[in-house]
Amino acid sequence: MLKLNPRFQAGLAIAILISVLLYFWGKQIPQEEIENFVQSSGPWAPIAWILLHQVSYVIAPISGLPFLVSGFYLFGKTAIVYTYFVVLIGATINFWISRIWGRSLVSKFAGKDAIEKIDKLSKEYGVITLIAARMLQGGIGDFVSYAYGLTPMKFSTYILITALAIIPGNVIWYYAVSKTNSPEGSIVVSILFAFFAALIFLIGNFLVRKFKKKNRHDML
Repeated sequence: MLKLNPRFQAGLAIAILISVLLYFWGKQIPQEEIENFVQSSGPWAPIAWILLHQVSYVIAPISGLPFLVSGFYLFGKTAIVYTYFVVLIGATINFWISRIWGRSLVSKFAGKDAIEKIDKLSKEYGVITLIAARMLQGGIGDFVSYAYGLTPMKFSTYILITALAIIPGNVIWYYAVSKTNSPEGSIVVSILFAFFAALIFLIGNFLVRKFKKKNRHDML
């Protein structure tokens, strides 16, 4: 387990605590009140939304859809730009949760069912896998972040790849959403985009593993 500056660990622990508190607070109020809270933040509304959205990235089983829906109603397609920063912050927090506290704490945030998926991803880690996962992450971005925290990859390499690789997908997503005329249309496009992106990643991952297995068999 990695030893880091106590102040850094304390700061990360506070960030996690805030995310947990926001999660339980968010469960108690309807969607309209969340939107009202963000709107009441005035010029700080985008920052308030970005911080609230972290809940779905740090606590993996929580769906990010309600936050995305509110984002489209509040900001239109600009919500996609803000989502870029949501992903970067969430990817950083999840990575360091894994890197500092290890698998036992990850299982508490991601859930017991998700830990098997995280274990698989961490065993198959690598630069190419991370690039593919970030470009086509769909609904598995939080699992990828936890998984790479369990690997020896340097944080600088991890966050640079993450920051760059998610841009193409966001550009395509933004373009697709710009062709719709309502928040509802944006939501439908976003759900379909996430579904097909995740499907492409999973199929690609399956084919790569099958190809590697075949090559190993041919070499014997």
